[in-house]
Amino acid sequence: IEDYAARLPLVASCRIHSLAGISPSTLQGAVENLSLKANGVGVIAVDHPRTRNILRELVEAGIRLVTLVSDVPAAPRSAYVGIDNRVAGRTAALLMGRFLGGRSGHLAMVVGSRSYRGHEEREMGFRSVLS
Repeated sequence: IEDYAARLPLVASCRIHSLAGISPSTLQGAVENLSLKANGVGVIAVDHPRTRNILRELVEAGIRLVTLVSDVPAAPRSAYVGIDNRVAGRTAALLMGRFLGGRSGHLAMVVGSRSYRGHEEREMGFRSVLS
């Protein structure tokens, strides 16, 4: 992404920062370091009241915000870039049904983290087909 951004006429620079965890306090530390240097921030974050406050403060400081992969819809973001997670979950369940070939069976689902809205939405979509 950084190499591609360097070739775009409107992007002066792009830096990717990986966080050590998903907690709002980890995000807060990263945002404090970024906000003085960034005009825009793309973020993959958990949907949590503290996270929403952190993101709101970014936008109030004049920084454009885009949520990626897992949305935080209550945050004042400019856009969400990602898939419709409920549809993805339903699609996964329908495919699983096809793989079973019409036979009944037991399914297991492994969920990464329900702290991410996207994970929760995919699980809801998956379960909606099975119920």
